[in-house]
Amino acid sequence: MRAPTILVVLVVFAAEPPQSGHAKGVLQRIELTSEGGRTVEVTVGIALYEFNPWASRYLDGVVSGPSMLGPPTDIGLYVDMTGNGQERIHGFTYARASTGDGGYIYLPGPGDPDYRTNISTVLSSPGGWQNGAWHRASDDWVAFVASLKEIKPPPTGNAGLR
Repeated sequence: MRAPTILVVLVVFAAEPPQSGHAKGVLQRIELTSEGGRTVEVTVGIALYEFNPWASRYLDGVVSGPSMLGPPTDIGLYVDMTGNGQERIHGFTYARASTGDGGYIYLPGPGDPDYRTNISTVLSSPGGWQNGAWHRASDDWVAFVASLKEIKPPPTGNAGLR
């Protein structure tokens, strides 16, 4: 009688997708749009694996209303999950601390743009992240965004940026 129960439990755990998000789709594009409308698209590189919404490696703790923020940047994460072209599967706002010390991410809450898209992509946030709240951005995320300002496309291509 116990063997079927154990078998069922093993089948359920074996069917659970890995937390890396790769079974759900690998990001194909990270799009960053500044307040002034300048857009940078990252289409190659390790960031597409590191910053998927299922791992939330861009977040590093909830904060209550950060002060002194720089201009906001809209972040969109894109995947072709259906074979019908890339679609925005997750979005949030990133703002660098105006003091130059790190940055912050706002995950949309009810009534905010991207909220419905986000909760349909990630059913529950790992690490207890809160929708409708500001979070500290991880050091890796802050370094990634800062590095985009340093990238100079080669004369014969766009180095993965558009």
